[in-house]
Amino acid sequence: MNIQTGRDFLNSQLTPKLPDGWKVIPYDSNLDALDAPTVMYRVQSLRKHPAAPTSTYQAVWVLTVISPLTDASRRDDDADDLVVDLLDGLTAARIPWTTAEKARWGTQYICYDVEIQLPTTRNPTQKAS
Repeated sequence: MNIQTGRDFLNSQLTPKLPDGWKVIPYDSNLDALDAPTVMYRVQSLRKHPAAPTSTYQAVWVLTVISPLTDASRRDDDADDLVVDLLDGLTAARIPWTTAEKARWGTQYICYDVEIQLPTTRNPTQKAS
């Protein structure tokens, strides 16, 4: 699969496993105001795949799940619950994850960045240099 196919794979396999009402954004985006739990995913890096041809890579994806709550007394607990829901969705979709790290999104939101890896190949229209 290439990177776009990886995005399509996450849309078709992970999105149906997430709780109702979640917003899914399949690309990196600036978000100002949130009204629902939000998952955003993007490719963070490409790594050589140790046991594959040179045209195959490991795409390291980061899935960020963001709590829409801004109340400091509730947002941490909410983010902790949301990441468990995301990890359950990944498990149900049979997508292995490697790490889940708590972070901040902007100045008022709490999130988790979850790392997954998907094998990726060169797009057929791309030429090797």
